[in-house]
Amino acid sequence: MRIYDSSEDDIYYSYYSTILAYGLNEQELITLNKCIENLSVYDKLKGKETKIKLYFADVLEDIFGIPHFLAFINFAVIDHEDKYKLFQFWKECEEPLPPELAEFEDELKDLKNPTTYIINSSEVPDYSIQNIYFKENIFSDPEKLRLTILSVIKDNEGVGRRACESSIRLRRVLLMYKCLMKGEVLTKERLDEMLYPDTISKRMFYRDLRIINEIEEGKVVFDKNLKGYVLKG
Repeated sequence: MRIYDSSEDDIYYSYYSTILAYGLNEQELITLNKCIENLSVYDKLKGKETKIKLYFADVLEDIFGIPHFLAFINFAVIDHEDKYKLFQFWKECEEPLPPELAEFEDELKDLKNPTTYIINSSEVPDYSIQNIYFKENIFSDPEKLRLTILSVIKDNEGVGRRACESSIRLRRVLLMYKCLMKGEVLTKERLDEMLYPDTISKRMFYRDLRIINEIEEGKVVFDKNLKGYVLKG
């Protein structure tokens, strides 16, 4: 995985400012890179305007693991088995949350697949998948491609941004819950260590702690001797 056409050493992936490319040829990468030239968005994770960067994925697993809000994938370089895995992954993202996450259903109702454009595909599923599009000629008109990217950016700044924030908060709450369930002492400092390099405010820490305490019916208490929160048995 590398930044396309960049000498920057800082590798940073985000649901707000990362575009992922897989299997594109050099001309397609040049066209795509020109379309995002000088484009910036407000990246919630950084808390500031951030230049949109194009990342060229070296392995298929990057599609699953690298945060991005937009992707362009060439299916001609992917074998049948891996295509099936991708379709299954995208389809699973649309399925209802499992029972153990039902508490967070309202917060996660806007979660969705990153917008993905697939080219050179001879295999199209007989069902639609949210935000997955098959576009053979998407690179033929650079101006239209740029407008498409701008449209996705605008959409991501709305519903997509709220979805990402919910996802981040869910992960944070689950980390806190896991810490307490293991019998550890939970403090804001301990949470900051788990979230490094990110941090949260004390207000957000107590708000998240309140969610867990509601689930545990008041069993999360502050231990004066341990100087932190514990889960009573």
